[in-house]
Amino acid sequence: MLILFTEAQARLERAGVSVLGRLVWWSLGPNSIADDDLRRLAVEHGLDERFLPQPINPAGVSRRAVRHAASGLGQGLLLRKISETSEAIVVGLVQERPDEVAKNLDYELKGRVSFDKRTCELRREGSQVLLDEVERLYQRHLLLSTDDIRATITSFLGETGIALRRSGGVHFVPHSRGSELVALIAVVEDAGPNEVRTLGIFDTPRDRSVLQDAARRTLDDELKSLETELESYDPLRVRDSTLERRVTDFEQLRQRAALFQNVLGLRAEDLARRVLDIQRGLHGFLKQSPEERAANVPLPSSEPHPQPELETSVAGF
Repeated sequence: MLILFTEAQARLERAGVSVLGRLVWWSLGPNSIADDDLRRLAVEHGLDERFLPQPINPAGVSRRAVRHAASGLGQGLLLRKISETSEAIVVGLVQERPDEVAKNLDYELKGRVSFDKRTCELRREGSQVLLDEVERLYQRHLLLSTDDIRATITSFLGETGIALRRSGGVHFVPHSRGSELVALIAVVEDAGPNEVRTLGIFDTPRDRSVLQDAARRTLDDELKSLETELESYDPLRVRDSTLERRVTDFEQLRQRAALFQNVLGLRAEDLARRVLDIQRGLHGFLKQSPEERAANVPLPSSEPHPQPELETSVAGF
């Protein structure tokens, strides 16, 4: 089937039919790469670093290592935070023993793990195997994993592409973002045992129609998700910073609608209007005083829009 499809593509290419974009799918192996190395690859291949995971916070990594090491502890062993200052985090390994005679619990400090926030070094006092595990987990969590590589891909596709299935797995990226896609592929494949496959989609009426339906469905789903999130906020308790992030999310959605309107001829004027209405409402809400917000005026939303059914299966490509 793929051979027949590839032959059809070759005929379209010889006929001079333009390319709309590319289908993208991927397979990821076990990844373990330092944050600095991933960022070096992004610079080397020209991928914008905004698509990469947030820089690793070593202090947060130390806390995660302690939590993971503490899970499933037996033999009365506990990991307990002793102190945290602007300079260090200190965690103690404690042996808990019941005193049945005194009806009490006795505790013995068996060792300590301290994290220096200035030097980002983990120090261990004691020879317990569990303390070795904290140090091992700390070093492991300092590295980015397959989940981080997957997050990089989905971050890129969330801005540049559309999912052809609600379950994900196959996306369409327009030709205008092709150079960025090449950079993403190079970073992902250089980061570990990963493979990203693409397939060109030519500008035929049938393929354009399928992509229009998929784009409309994806954009409508995203708008509905953002509106549902807004409806869950308490107007009297929601933070301004949270609403400002949602304004940014709506703007990114509006820009994606404009992108696919230009690429596919997608009729997205109504969706853009709904997004602009919500953005204006949020800007107005953010300017309100606490007294005005106390009037229990709900956060802005738009009228629901029925989602069109896909007329053609994705398998039609």
